[in-house]
Amino acid sequence: MPRLIASGADLARCHFIEGIVQDGESVPFDPSQDIPDLRRAAEAIGGVSLLLIDPIVSAVAGDMHRANDVRRSLQAVVDFADAHRCAVIGITHFAKGGAGKAPQDRVIGSQAFGALARMVLVTAKEEGTSRRVMARAKSNIAPDDGGVAYSLELATIAGGIEATHAVWEGVIEGTAREILGDVEQEENGNDASAWQDLERMLVDLLVENGGKMAARQVKAEVSDAGYSWTAANRAKERVGIESAKEKGTTKGGWTWFLPSAPR
Repeated sequence: MPRLIASGADLARCHFIEGIVQDGESVPFDPSQDIPDLRRAAEAIGGVSLLLIDPIVSAVAGDMHRANDVRRSLQAVVDFADAHRCAVIGITHFAKGGAGKAPQDRVIGSQAFGALARMVLVTAKEEGTSRRVMARAKSNIAPDDGGVAYSLELATIAGGIEATHAVWEGVIEGTAREILGDVEQEENGNDASAWQDLERMLVDLLVENGGKMAARQVKAEVSDAGYSWTAANRAKERVGIESAKEKGTTKGGWTWFLPSAPR
């Protein structure tokens, strides 16, 4: 609750499922068995807009590594969302030792978790810094690339309680695999000169092109120079280069520009 308060949530609209009553005793809520009770609770509340299940594997009755068991169990959650016209967010973790693989394939348990979801968002923290990233690994309802950088900052709420809340730091371009690769392994080691060369290259490119340049052209130049796109995005943030999607364009219509360049 302190984190909700620090994030500006309306607590009157937040409800926590702590358990259900069976034979006069309170027992832990089991998403894999107790969805009918959840339906009745939602109706008593007057409707819900969002259901968070943490972890989503708790909603599976059976083996979470078997696609049939996962699909059969999560169908009750899908039916709940359909009946109440609400969104559902299921939280889980990556399997260990999966760095470098396709992000959706790294989700712990059966691949049915990712296949059933309309959108898969992945997050990671950069070691040694407070920087975190969130990226779209899959989307059936929007573009399936891009992400945002963020950090968690402390805020003091009533009663002197300290709680964290997210501070969004800007859009990141690239695929989820590229974005995660940027924070899960250090590009070019700790060679400061390599970073400086890349940063100088990006600035020079934009200056030579009147202060702005299509992102796809920047990507081609970066690739020719032997750098990854994730390294370029990180260097972009370090030197203050901005980006925006051109109005009226489809996927891929991004432009990089220096802050002083006319838009």
